[in-house]
Amino acid sequence: MLAGLGGSFATMLVVYFVPIGTYLNFKRTSVKNPELASILKRGTLVKDAPKSPSGPSSLAVSPKASVMEVSDKDQDVVANKTYVSESRRKKEFIVSAIFGVFCCVYAVYVFVLQLKGIFA
Repeated sequence: MLAGLGGSFATMLVVYFVPIGTYLNFKRTSVKNPELASILKRGTLVKDAPKSPSGPSSLAVSPKASVMEVSDKDQDVVANKTYVSESRRKKEFIVSAIFGVFCCVYAVYVFVLQLKGIFA
């Protein structure tokens, strides 16, 4: 019984809350900094994280190491791109946030129904 509750709670977090939170964070970034959002959306990775001197199996990475760099081509694309107005980006964020809240409320509702069914 306890394992079932833990599993359904963890599923609720992984299926509903984490993706919605990640998407809303991206939308907030697109409102505040559309250039960065464009680069993140394109997802261009120029080089991998630098290897440690002790060998490839070590996970030690310099704190100043850059994992993601923007290629020259993408810099040109971002520099020449025209972005939608900030008010439209804010409206899209608000609509996404409202939809996200509805999804999270639904997830909590289903979880409460499971609790009610177990303890009834």
